[in-house]
Amino acid sequence: REKDDEDAMPYDVIKSATYKKWIGAAGVDEAKKLANQRVAQDSTFSKILQNTEWLGARNEKNYTLNLKEYLEERKNIESKVKGIEGIVKLKSPLNVVIEKSLELTDSTNKVAYERTKLWAKSISEDIYVNQAVKSIYDLQKSMRMSAATKND
Repeated sequence: REKDDEDAMPYDVIKSATYKKWIGAAGVDEAKKLANQRVAQDSTFSKILQNTEWLGARNEKNYTLNLKEYLEERKNIESKVKGIEGIVKLKSPLNVVIEKSLELTDSTNKVAYERTKLWAKSISEDIYVNQAVKSIYDLQKSMRMSAATKND
């Protein structure tokens, strides 16, 4: 240790911050249960699961050396993948607002701003982001309820 070295330069010691030890996230189990129920009841997620299992099984498949049969199988897989891409978009997009500090302030940031707008549009239609938002809302709600019962 440097403080035990006689030739060390003088230094300051910073006091430790005072804090309360975190006991655990109240309501995490409840929020997780709600999220799992929501995903299980959502037909879109069950279609995604079925399609990914189907595609996963195709990874283990032996393919024929017959070019015509191979191209036909590949076309089938590509159509299945396109079907998956179509169902992962939300029917009614989320309202995603770009933070004020990221808005266009001068012409030099125009490319970055356009990329940010495209990113915001893509996540506004993403079903996984939508589920994450709902899960965070559930977590906040269950934590508030847990805190209210502790205060009573």
